[in-house]
Amino acid sequence: MTRNQTTARPFPQTTEFGDLLRQIRRRASMTQTDLAAAVAYSVSFISSLEKGDRLPDVAAVAQRFVPALALQDEPALAARLVAAAASARGASPPRAITYTQTTTLTIEEVDGPESAQLPAAPTATIGREREIDLICRRMAGHEGRLLTLLGPPGVGKTRLALEVAHRLAPLYADGARFVELAPVENAEQVSAALVLALGLEPGREEALPQLVASLRRKEVLLVLDNLEHVLGCASCIKTLLDECAHLRIIATARERLHLRGEQRFKVAPLEQAAAVTLFGECAAAGEPDFAVTSANRPAVEAICRALDCLPLAIELCAAHVSVLDPAALLARLHDRRLDMLRNGPGDLPLRHHTLANAIHRSYVLLTPDEQNLLNRLAIFGGGFDAGAVQHLGFGAAALRALVSKHLVRRTTPNDAPPRYGLLETIRAYALDRLALAGDEAGCTPPTCPVLPATRRENRGDAGRAWRHRSGAPRHRV
Repeated sequence: MTRNQTTARPFPQTTEFGDLLRQIRRRASMTQTDLAAAVAYSVSFISSLEKGDRLPDVAAVAQRFVPALALQDEPALAARLVAAAASARGASPPRAITYTQTTTLTIEEVDGPESAQLPAAPTATIGREREIDLICRRMAGHEGRLLTLLGPPGVGKTRLALEVAHRLAPLYADGARFVELAPVENAEQVSAALVLALGLEPGREEALPQLVASLRRKEVLLVLDNLEHVLGCASCIKTLLDECAHLRIIATARERLHLRGEQRFKVAPLEQAAAVTLFGECAAAGEPDFAVTSANRPAVEAICRALDCLPLAIELCAAHVSVLDPAALLARLHDRRLDMLRNGPGDLPLRHHTLANAIHRSYVLLTPDEQNLLNRLAIFGGGFDAGAVQHLGFGAAALRALVSKHLVRRTTPNDAPPRYGLLETIRAYALDRLALAGDEAGCTPPTCPVLPATRRENRGDAGRAWRHRSGAPRHRV
C-alpha cells in the first residue's frame, strides 16, 4: 500500500510562536491534552506556550513538537515553527532541523506475519486517506502511546483503526494485533479476552500479570475495538502501558478512557464526494449494472446528506438499490429512515446489521436521565442551546455527557455562542424512543424559550417525523 500525500492548508502569516503552535495543533485535530501527552509535557505547559507566557525551547520544538504534530513531510511549515520558537527567544533559527525519530510511512507491500494477525478489510477504504495519513504520522512521531478514535455510531471507527494498523504493522518488531471487545460483557473480562486474542494459554495465572509478562519485551501495536461498554478496563490499559514500554494502543470508543496519557482523534462523517463514491461502490456490489450518473447524482447526494454521510448508513441503504432507484429510495428515507437501514451485507458484525442496532448499543449505556434528555432533544430539528436543555428540566452535566459520548454535537465554532444538534439518524432513533414512551406532549411546552429559527425548524421536519411515527398532535416549541 502506498500512502498518498495530503495538501497542507495555508496558515495566516503570524510570527508569534504561540499563535502558530495553536493553529498547527488544531489542524492536526489535537487538543492541548493530546499534544501534552505526545511530547511528554503538562497541559499547563502547552497552554502557557500558546498564550506566550512561557518561552519555547528551540531544540525541544524541533525534536519533539515537529514529529508529534506530524510535520515530518512538511519541512517548510516545520522550519517556520522552529524559526518562530527561536524568534520568541530572540535567537536565530537553526540551520537544519533534526528529529529524534524519523519514519518513512510509504509501505509498498504488507504481507508478512505482522500483517497476517490483522483481519483483512472486505472492501477498499474510501474517503479516509487524510485521516489515515494523519494518524499514522502521529503514531510514528509522538511519545504518547495511547490514541482513542472517537465518534458516533456507524461513523467508521473500526475500519479506520484497522487500516491504520495494517499500514503501521511493519514499523513494529512484533507487528500489530486486533482485539474485538464487543462480545465482552464487562470490564473485568477484558484481561481474559486479551489473553485469548494474543494466543496465550488461559488459566495458568491471573490474566493481567500474564499479559504484562508476555508484552513487556515486545514492540507491538494493539487495536482494542469497541471499548465503550467496558470503560472500566482503563486501569488494565494503564497497567499495560506502564509496564510495557514498547507497547502502543489504538482504541475505538464513543467516549474517552480518561487516562492522562490518552490522545483523542475525533472521526467525522465522510465528505459528501466520498460518501457518493461509497454509495456507488456498495450499490454496484449488489447490482452490478448500477453507476452514479449525472441523472441520478442529485438523488444520491441527497440520500448521503439524509444519512449524515455515515459509512454504515450508506452501506445499509445502498443494499436497496436492487429494488429501488435512488429517487424512490430517497422518498422512502424521508418517512422510514431507520426502517430502510437494515439487511445489509451478511458479513457485517451483528451489531451493524441495522443502524438502529448500532445506535441502540450506545443508547443502553446512557443513564436514564441521559436517555430521557436525548429523546426530548430529538424534537429540535433546527438545533438548540443550553437554555432549551435547562427549560426541559436538565442541567449542563447531562448535556456535557451526551456531547462527550458523541450522541449530541456542537454545531457552532468554539469562538461563537454554543449551539448543539443531533445527527439526523440519531434524531430519528430518539424520536422513535420518544414515540414508544408516549411522552412527546410532556416535553414540548408552548412557551419553551428557544430561538425563532429553532421554532421554525421544529414545526417542520421533526414535527412531520414525529406525527408519522406516533400520530401525536402538533406542538409549537
